[in-house]
Amino acid sequence: MNFDFNMRKCLEWDSLAPIYDLVWPRSEDFGFYLQQAACQGDPILEIGCGTGRLSCHLAEQGYNVVGIDISQGQIRQAEKRHHLLSDAARNRLALQVEDAAVFVRPNRFALVIAAFSTMFEVGGPEARVRIYERAHENLRAGGKLAIDNSFIGTAELAHWGKPRPSGVRQLLRTFREDGSESRDVFCYETQVYSGDLMVLTLALERKDPDGSVRETQYTVTRHYATPEQTITELSAAGFTEIEVYGGYEQERIGDPALQGRGRQVFLARKTL
Repeated sequence: MNFDFNMRKCLEWDSLAPIYDLVWPRSEDFGFYLQQAACQGDPILEIGCGTGRLSCHLAEQGYNVVGIDISQGQIRQAEKRHHLLSDAARNRLALQVEDAAVFVRPNRFALVIAAFSTMFEVGGPEARVRIYERAHENLRAGGKLAIDNSFIGTAELAHWGKPRPSGVRQLLRTFREDGSESRDVFCYETQVYSGDLMVLTLALERKDPDGSVRETQYTVTRHYATPEQTITELSAAGFTEIEVYGGYEQERIGDPALQGRGRQVFLARKTL
């Protein structure tokens, strides 16, 4: 992967690391990944583990996990969460600053995970295929790669995923930072699309006691892939058994029950 690209991604995610869990509090995917762990066993590799929310949860549930991320800032936040685990859970989790495109532990893992649109953060098709190739190499025979990504649809599926109108500033959520004197922080997001490139701008507004408003902005770049494109990329990396779903209960893509929140979820097996 290009060195300059890696540095830019590190800067993006390092800056967001202290507020990441406040901006994106998330646990709705825990059941899905625990189900895959129960089926596949361990050890488990999580690509793009970020602040450790999923890796730590899997370790708490008794699984041996290696969590890797290219961002030192994200790993530092993950280590804070790691220190809060029980002694047994801490011993089951290793956190490392690593590039998933070059991280190789041949035939070691029973399950590899890339959660919460991680694969959209790594670059375009060539970068994704390199990481899928490493995942295939790192899996044992019969092991699985589990991925979930956001979904942007067209035609009848235009509003099936999370609404993301291009160039429109929307309130994402309100939260309070640490400290008894903390005040509400309003987090807005604006997404702009150009081809497969998605540029997300986060704006955090804080009101000072004198009534003045301070705004801090963060920018994240993503490269979108359709379900069909992801299947092609996984196949190019050597996976031959690929399942595609629209949600964490393995619903079909387009299931009306998921209107406005549908995702694209993949299970890809390394054949024996």
